[in-house]
Amino acid sequence: MSGIPRSGKDMPDVPDVDFIGALCEIWSGINYAGYHLAYVRVYLQTAALQVDADILRKQEQALRDMTQVDVVICRAHLAAFFWQLDHVFEALQIAVRRGQKEHPEQKYFWSYASRWQEIEGNPIRREISAYRNKGHEIPAIIGCAFDKKGGKFLHHFLPSIIGHSQTESVDINVQLQKYFEFVANV
Repeated sequence: MSGIPRSGKDMPDVPDVDFIGALCEIWSGINYAGYHLAYVRVYLQTAALQVDADILRKQEQALRDMTQVDVVICRAHLAAFFWQLDHVFEALQIAVRRGQKEHPEQKYFWSYASRWQEIEGNPIRREISAYRNKGHEIPAIIGCAFDKKGGKFLHHFLPSIIGHSQTESVDINVQLQKYFEFVANV
């Protein structure tokens, strides 16, 4: 310890993030998003998320409890997926600011800063942020589409959010892959 008095808000012995550290944070965010995406896909295949709720209600309590656990775990991974994707954008902004500070002669950092407004205005970027926030409002954020005649499971979907594209007809796996690829390519 340096002996310098610290306020209660200071983190002890944690250095400021430099440009390389910011890039590592971006890479880490993309990896964690992929991890959570994999688990969402696994849990979407469970009975809890592919069997009609009326049928599940008729099952024994122990089975209903297990399916509820699967639903909670899937929702947690979905929320973490959106948080990680959104965090990549925050880390990207930090990397650009650090690059400008540490390498002011590199024109790339200055041109990317001007491109940031374009990225922030992208509909996919806005949807990622909206779903990150929507996960706190809607506990049943994972929708299940069933055939109206036979009750057969069709696909999962994310609920539509006002001001964004309609998504009930889009399979959640396709939509999540689109979000993941968008972030990884930015």
